[in-house]
Amino acid sequence: MDLDKDQIESYTYSQEDRSLDLLEGGMAEALGYWQSLSPDGSVPTWDAFDLTKLPLDLIPRIHIFDAIDGGKDFRCRFWGTAIAEIMGMEMAGKVVSTMHPSKGLATTVQREMETVISSQKPRSTSSYLMNKHGRFLFQVLLRLPLADKSGDVVHCVTITDFQTDKEQSKMHIDNVDC
Repeated sequence: MDLDKDQIESYTYSQEDRSLDLLEGGMAEALGYWQSLSPDGSVPTWDAFDLTKLPLDLIPRIHIFDAIDGGKDFRCRFWGTAIAEIMGMEMAGKVVSTMHPSKGLATTVQREMETVISSQKPRSTSSYLMNKHGRFLFQVLLRLPLADKSGDVVHCVTITDFQTDKEQSKMHIDNVDC
């Protein structure tokens, strides 16, 4: 759904599980790379994971968070440039609990990362925005857990595939109510 600036209002944000089998292109390659790091099915380690092995066009759309105090919060280790531009904020070094707290985005992101960390499995979701004009797919996310040297799963790599162009994505996110 293409909307111009005059049609943008407040949106409601929601997420739904998405089958990993539906991933395409670079996101499917990223999942394949993650799986190749641990053929026995265990969670790969942070030390084994190399961002430069992913398709280069994904890197600006990646963010990486580290669990704090067992996942009570998450600190951003890496915040891609495309994410920063579209979300209108830089999160490197900051914690999830400070993300758009008035819009509930922090709660959604926190819950998603807790799920990935506790399940120790990759997860894909579809994010939707809805207003009076209807509902549309805003982004597809792939979240990949990583373990530290001791085997504790404490890192979450998220790859975002925005479904609208950069300018529309920026307008949409400015008007989200979670």
